Amino acid sequence: MARVLIIDDEADIRALLRSALEANHRYLVYEACDGGEGLALQRKYNADLIIIDILMPKKGGFETIKEIRQLYPKVPVFAISGATYQGSKNVLLDKAHQLGAVRVFPKPFDIDVLISAVEEYLPPLAIPEPASTTKKESSFIEQIKIPLIIFIAFLAGFILAKLL
Repeated sequence: MARVLIIDDEADIRALLRSALEANHRYLVYEACDGGEGLALQRKYNADLIIIDILMPKKGGFETIKEIRQLYPKVPVFAISGATYQGSKNVLLDKAHQLGAVRVFPKPFDIDVLISAVEEYLPPLAIPEPASTTKKESSFIEQIKIPLIIFIAFLAGFILAKLL
C-alpha cells in the first residue's frame, strides 16, 4: 500500500486529505503539523508522496521542500497554500515549484483534483475481492469432491480387508 505524508499546520486540512486518501483503503497516511515533524516521519516511514503546506510555524514548507529534495530526490512533493504574499498565492506556489514541488494547489483546492493528481503519481493498488477467491476455491473443491470420496471409500475398504 502506498504511503502519503501530509505536512500542514491546519488539522482540518490534514483530516480532509487523510479521509480522501484513505477512502477504500487506497493509501496509508501519516500526518505532521510542521516541517520538522514531517521530516522525522519521512525518515521513519519513507512515504511515497508528500503533500506540504508552504507557511507553517516552526519549520516552513520552503525549507522542508529543500531538505526533502536533497534527502529523498525521487519522492514527489505536492505544495499547497492559502496564504498570500505580495497579493498573490501564486508567488508562493511558484517558489515551491522552483524548489522541487511537482504539483502545486492553491487553498481552497478541489479535493477530487488533488486526489486525481496523487493517483497519477501513486496508482492505488487493486485489492482483490474475497468473493472471487471463494469462487475459485469452491470450484476446485467441487471438481475434486467426487474423486476424493471414491478414493477415501476405496482406501477404507482396503484397510478393512487387511484387518479382517
